[in-house]
Amino acid sequence: MPVQTRAVGLRGERGGWLAVLRVQTNRNGDLSGSPQGAGYCPSQRDVTVEDAAAGSPVRADCLRLKNWGSSAQWLEKNRPDLVQWLGTRQIALNQPYSYLSYRYATESGAWVEVDALVDQRLLRPKTRNNEEFLVAGRPALQWGHDMAQAVRLSVGMMDGYLAIPPFPFAAPSP
Repeated sequence: MPVQTRAVGLRGERGGWLAVLRVQTNRNGDLSGSPQGAGYCPSQRDVTVEDAAAGSPVRADCLRLKNWGSSAQWLEKNRPDLVQWLGTRQIALNQPYSYLSYRYATESGAWVEVDALVDQRLLRPKTRNNEEFLVAGRPALQWGHDMAQAVRLSVGMMDGYLAIPPFPFAAPSP
């Protein structure tokens, strides 16, 4: 099945990468089926996982968020394909960054998969006390929900347009 891959990124004022999104889809009209294991959405330690398709074998609606995606070789161990893809494009993000993955596949065979690496300053507020620290991850998860909704909508669009939602916090200035 032909797969289309597109990338979009956000650079800071000094040219460093603040966010990189890789979007893969079969949007070219080939609806011969979802990618193998499309409905597979296992839980994972230290990763927020939401499976809105409830393990369906024919559709997927899987959101995964790792707030500390840049921690100790986590990306290399869990997503070596993404690390290789980044390496071939010479993309390196500021640390720390969060990792978000969203996979959506319909029963008719249309599917979209998004991998996002995002500088945490775009997703997490600065915290000054314990209470703020305990809720600091909520904006990142909300952004993930917004991204999931945008992907779902893009599958129903004639042109497949994907409107990336704005980040909860402004790009940091140097």
